[in-house]
Amino acid sequence: MKIHHLNCLQISTPLMDDVPGHCILLEQNGKLVLLDAGIGLLDTLNPENRLGIELINQVGFRFNENRTAYRQIQQLGLDPANVTDIIVSHLDPDHIGGLADFPTANIHIAQEELDNFYSGNPRYLLHQLAHSNQVISYPVAEHKWFDWEARKVETAIEAAIYLIPLFGHTHGHCGIAVQQSSHCFFYTGDAFYLQVELTDPDHGVNELAKLRADDDLTRQVTLEKIKQFHLKQPGIPIFAYHDSSTVFPIIRKLELTETEAFKQVIDLFEEVFQMKDFVLPPADYLQELLKKDGFYVFAAFDERGRVIGGLTAYTLLQYYSVKPLVYIFDLAVKESLQRRGTGSKLVEATKQYCKSIGVEEVFVQADRIDDYALQFYRKTGGIEEDVVHFYYPVQ
Repeated sequence: MKIHHLNCLQISTPLMDDVPGHCILLEQNGKLVLLDAGIGLLDTLNPENRLGIELINQVGFRFNENRTAYRQIQQLGLDPANVTDIIVSHLDPDHIGGLADFPTANIHIAQEELDNFYSGNPRYLLHQLAHSNQVISYPVAEHKWFDWEARKVETAIEAAIYLIPLFGHTHGHCGIAVQQSSHCFFYTGDAFYLQVELTDPDHGVNELAKLRADDDLTRQVTLEKIKQFHLKQPGIPIFAYHDSSTVFPIIRKLELTETEAFKQVIDLFEEVFQMKDFVLPPADYLQELLKKDGFYVFAAFDERGRVIGGLTAYTLLQYYSVKPLVYIFDLAVKESLQRRGTGSKLVEATKQYCKSIGVEEVFVQADRIDDYALQFYRKTGGIEEDVVHFYYPVQ
């Protein structure tokens, strides 16, 4: 499954000139699934009729057809007609204007949010659901994703997708959890606007969050629960709709077929490590290496899908224990983007993955003269051992 991150919104405020609207596009076997839909084509073509001049001025909407999910899907070389499902966090205008651009897609929403939409709540625009899409609503469920209530959403792709109640911003606001094999992420919509809300309760954006909440006490309870989840599961990416800092870089383990991304990781190693006369092995060899059990590649991707960091690791089976060890072989971040936390995120993602598969310990080596590497591994929680590394050339 491929994950594409789209910015489907532009809002201009006195504090920020370009508030984003982060939608996520899932691609698998020719099928496309959207998480939230952003501003749509009709909104950009006739904004005053679709949204109203009062709302436009109040929010600060700006309109660019190339920001719509429809156009960005085309720019990816994909067919918007293949969008089979749109999973909606909530029904505010800036999240669902694009629904009308995909009239054959199924719309998935929490039952409480659909009820709120038709309750007369003035925050909504009823005509935004007045098209031919089939709307599927989800009531309370007993299933759990970690400690969250999880309402399983049936879509045309194989990934497990859940609506996670994050009430408060609206009475039926939900996050969306996506799980594909060992990889998962948590999209939290407008449960918080900026990541700083997770650490600074006095930040000015909290006042805006209070003003926009249907139920601010419930919103605060939800926010506290997200904070605790983030502390317990730091390796699971959390994406918010209006905060680009929660998005990039994207850290994930490469799938078995992602040879091109693996090549980008190796090219990055060659650049950062200043490897002279390096010759890249054949693509079919790299493909087979990716498929091998016990070999892992984690990559960091920027907003354009380019690799800006990478980590490779190997499993070592023990005879002192049934639990394996994992050895981090290479780790690098593009030089111009170093010291911004990408390396730490790569290490953390590796640790969390290893924990999930029952690894006893992750270890890495660093040269004694490499002060930066030593400081980095100390900062990321590494425990030092005073050993000397020997190697024997055999060719």
